[in-house]
Amino acid sequence: MFTSSINLHSADVNLSYGINATDAVKLTRRFVGADTSFIRGDWIFEKPFGGDTINVSVYMNDTVIVNGNNVTVNFNGLCVGDVNGSNIPGTGAKGASKVSLDCDKTIELNSDEYFELPLKVTSDINIGAISLIIKYPKELVTDVSCQLAVVNSQFSVNSEAGNLFYKISGNELRIGWFETESTLNLKNNDPVIIIKGKTTRNFKPGDRIKFEIADNSLCELADENGEPLDNIYLKSFSIIHKNSLPISLSDSNINNDMFILPKSF
Repeated sequence: MFTSSINLHSADVNLSYGINATDAVKLTRRFVGADTSFIRGDWIFEKPFGGDTINVSVYMNDTVIVNGNNVTVNFNGLCVGDVNGSNIPGTGAKGASKVSLDCDKTIELNSDEYFELPLKVTSDINIGAISLIIKYPKELVTDVSCQLAVVNSQFSVNSEAGNLFYKISGNELRIGWFETESTLNLKNNDPVIIIKGKTTRNFKPGDRIKFEIADNSLCELADENGEPLDNIYLKSFSIIHKNSLPISLSDSNINNDMFILPKSF
């Protein structure tokens, strides 16, 4: 857990001098782009020693007294909301926490056809928060949305009243999710996110639709303490046009074990 003063103040994005689920909602909404600012601002700074290390209070150890002489003071700086300190401008986040997405298998669809693609984990994992930026060819895909794959009474999903938020911006799907009471306990090959969409009329034979994790230090999965998880690999499917390849029942490249089938409406 994060108990240093600057980390705790960073978590209090709405400047209420307390930390609760409201701060988590505002953090997630800003990550996906639904909000553009925090009441607290964008950055906070504090001297390394002497601050409030237990509770969030009005006072931070950020005062320098100058009495006519030169003064040298060290300060720690942190983006507001970056509680785990993983966003390091200029050098990227902690390298080991980068998320990768492998779409080596394919499914076949026509143009103007709806689909649902699972993003599956490749190891047993417990997830407390998700921050993903996913790129896709917007000229070939429309009606993009997403939902948490786990559907039970334990989690609130896919609504502003719940903890999953997403937004489309250009060719990016930004996804943010958190849980304050429990974690997603996933086994190898379990889906964590379902991406929904529809191929456009521009989708022609020879085209390939591939969803990719953006090369961005903000992309991470975190544990129940908010710490970025190391070496996360997700897998899904790319989409090719049905007329791109001769169809054969023996074609080993076409996956037959998807738990969600593409569907037309």
